[in-house]
Amino acid sequence: MRHEMLRSARAWIIAALALSCASCSSLFGGKERTPPAIYVLSLDPAATPPHAGSCGALQVSEPDPAPGFSSARMVYQRQPHRLEPFAFARWAEPPAPMMQDAMVRALERSGLFSAVLAAPAAVPPDYSLESDALSVLQSFDGGTSQTVIELSIRLVDLRKSRLLAVQRLSASVPAEANPAGGVAAANRALAQVLDQLVGLTRNAVDCSGPAPPRG
Repeated sequence: MRHEMLRSARAWIIAALALSCASCSSLFGGKERTPPAIYVLSLDPAATPPHAGSCGALQVSEPDPAPGFSSARMVYQRQPHRLEPFAFARWAEPPAPMMQDAMVRALERSGLFSAVLAAPAAVPPDYSLESDALSVLQSFDGGTSQTVIELSIRLVDLRKSRLLAVQRLSASVPAEANPAGGVAAANRALAQVLDQLVGLTRNAVDCSGPAPPRG
């Protein structure tokens, strides 16, 4: 009987030590964790190199993000007005700088401007493109999934101090119901938004006459 009690006590001590070690390992990072998948939002490589146009230099500012989209977390929505982060997926950086880089590349390819520069520009630009309320969201509704990109843009002629265009751009693309599918759809939506941006810019900017002197 005494031997059985000692054996039972030893078992309890061993179990307690095992739990203590597991807790310490988790506390100090010894326990293995699933690494997050890292994704980028980007424009596909161009088949032809960009060429300079005659409309002067354009400065593109980094978009201001909509509430809830300022970090590198990838978020989704299952209920109205509620954003949730994916546990094991995130962007390589917040969507705003990736969007700025994509806008610069798309407008370079347009062939409208002599230079397209990310703000802050090293030289005084002729035009300025600003944007805000940027969101990149995968939405789940009724068993379906879609990724939506939205942002508002303002195009300004700095030489004439004139607002040329103000518009809300958006694109929605069906997506597979997982983070990787949402990213693939986000990049297709990005291409659509950039096509809208280039078309709007092409219609708003007049390059037919000589540039007026500054001041």
